[in-house]
Amino acid sequence: MSLLILFACGAEDKIIINFNEEIYLNSQLEFIKDLSSLNLTNNSELRDLLDNQDWIKQYLVKNYPLNATMLVIQSRKPILNWEKIYLIDDNLRVFHAAGNDLLLPKIVAPFDKVAEWILWHESFLDISKKYQFLLQEIKFVYGGGWEISSDRSVIKIGNKINEEVIQKYQEALNYVFRMNLNPSIIDLRNINGIALSHGK
Repeated sequence: MSLLILFACGAEDKIIINFNEEIYLNSQLEFIKDLSSLNLTNNSELRDLLDNQDWIKQYLVKNYPLNATMLVIQSRKPILNWEKIYLIDDNLRVFHAAGNDLLLPKIVAPFDKVAEWILWHESFLDISKKYQFLLQEIKFVYGGGWEISSDRSVIKIGNKINEEVIQKYQEALNYVFRMNLNPSIIDLRNINGIALSHGK
């Protein structure tokens, strides 16, 4: 998706902003507002403002005759909502979450554990989609390990995530789906198999 915004910053300054992603954060709207007070002939002032935006992945500034400037901005694409305050992209870049309510899984974990999860996030997401489990919250509980809350069950994974855990996760969801079961808890921590609980 590409979004073009054209407005005048001053009596003679014109700016065109090309967003490569949708506007979904309050800080993006604040940025547009802040541009209106800038002197666009001062390139360093504009670049300082751009460099201070934590939601920008990369940008390009093009100056044209007649005081026209074009900004091409690529926004960061969040994959997780961390601690309900921040968003995190797949490169572990953190930025503020205030804005539209994005339908992203929430993660509650220390930052070093978030980094561990992100290595495996796409695998869990792909498997969950395949079996129609919507990931809602991921959390790391000391003493219990990783837990995933979906719209159907809580899945207890344990302290470590590796290929074996991914395989076990897929097998568990395959079994639940094939047998048309609806357990409240799926526990993958048992070395002898998978435990299912139908209690509340």
